[in-house]
Amino acid sequence: DAVAVDEAIERMGLSAQRHAPLQTCSVGQAQRAHAARVLAQSRSDALLVLDEPTAPLDHHWADVWWSCMREHAESGGAVLVAVHDLSIAASRADDAWLMDAGKVVAAGPASEVLEPVRLGEVFGTAFEWGSRSDGSRWLVPAPE
Repeated sequence: DAVAVDEAIERMGLSAQRHAPLQTCSVGQAQRAHAARVLAQSRSDALLVLDEPTAPLDHHWADVWWSCMREHAESGGAVLVAVHDLSIAASRADDAWLMDAGKVVAAGPASEVLEPVRLGEVFGTAFEWGSRSDGSRWLVPAPE
């Protein structure tokens, strides 16, 4: 679908790299190209399974990607993502599975699963909630 390809390339900010060989792109550009491919090929009801999709992206492009995934979920699709950055999981996920040594320790709404005490037990480090001026919160490692 040429229209879907054009829209995905534009959405991921890759118009200038459209005809560039992937191996000549930066790591972030290559990741955005992979993201554009997912966007162009996915049906609205598809289950997307992703592993650390925003790891090589700067904050702007990570936000664009997460917005795309939210739109996909709201249009009837589903998104299953493995992330190690717990602040991303806490701020972006509706539901979460917390795993330890390959076993699910807790599952349910992200706001309930990703609680600082539980995370401290699993990861052996302290966490706390930070607050923004708009009243929202995000998960951060606690100072020692």
